Amino acid sequence: MEINYEPIDQPPVWVLGKAAFCAPQSAGETIAGLWRRANEEFAAIAPLILRGETGAPLGLWGAMLDENLAFHRWGPGGGWYLAGCQAGADTAAPPGWTLWSMPGYRALCARVPEAQNAQAFKETLDRLHSMGLALCGAVQERYDPSLPGDVWLYFPVKKI
Repeated sequence: MEINYEPIDQPPVWVLGKAAFCAPQSAGETIAGLWRRANEEFAAIAPLILRGETGAPLGLWGAMLDENLAFHRWGPGGGWYLAGCQAGADTAAPPGWTLWSMPGYRALCARVPEAQNAQAFKETLDRLHSMGLALCGAVQERYDPSLPGDVWLYFPVKKI
């Protein structure tokens, strides 16, 4: 699989969404359930999220944090996942919703077909290693509603 990377400086991002701890053996179904709940209950946060020029949500994020809710990769026991939309730093999360702050970082960003997410993830970790780079935090996913079927993977390599 050929993956094109763009080095970017990603500023801090706040994501308002549905969060749950994901055990490795059930992460896929837990994550799918979070996205389903976030979509079903979207009306509760629709007025709170940031929007682009077309009025669509500015960013749909699959945010990941380690088991301690720090900006680290999942450990062997799993980690936290938040399915949500980009919001402002001063947003108050409604009941049943969570607001996460993701720090700014320099990242290699790759746009890949959503169906090849896992393969791209593994190949990129191998490529980072061969380049002498290491992750400095959890990999994040961003979805663009105007480009369904693709996911942008953010591989943080330096905190900024």
